[in-house]
Amino acid sequence: MSARQLAVAAVCLAACGSGRDTVPDALDTGSANQQVMLAIGESRQLPGGLTLSLKTVSGDSRCPQDVTCVWAGSVAAGLELAGPAGDTSFTLNSGIAPRDATFGGWRVSLARVAPTRTSGQPIPPSAYRVTLELHRQ
Repeated sequence: MSARQLAVAAVCLAACGSGRDTVPDALDTGSANQQVMLAIGESRQLPGGLTLSLKTVSGDSRCPQDVTCVWAGSVAAGLELAGPAGDTSFTLNSGIAPRDATFGGWRVSLARVAPTRTSGQPIPPSAYRVTLELHRQ
């Protein structure tokens, strides 16, 4: 299997996970706690006029799934929250602080990053999916 085919397979597996990993495309305006999955360049509207956007995924040092590592590693997600009171950009990490941020009455936490890494297989930026947990304050 070529590197391109492996990358496509990894994206498909990440996108077609079990039902427990399914994250809705739209936010439930009545729920105080929910999850949202974003690809780079995607945005979601939050209640209260806020827009949450994933700008970048960088520094992916997560341990590949086919390797035994001393440290699990981390990956950084560059996010932006925009709303009536202004805009803010921040970075959340999967393995080191900061893992969450608060803005506009919401706490945003980085829950997981897909796909998992495999040694020798680079992940194209378009394949990344970041799942964020949103908690209304």
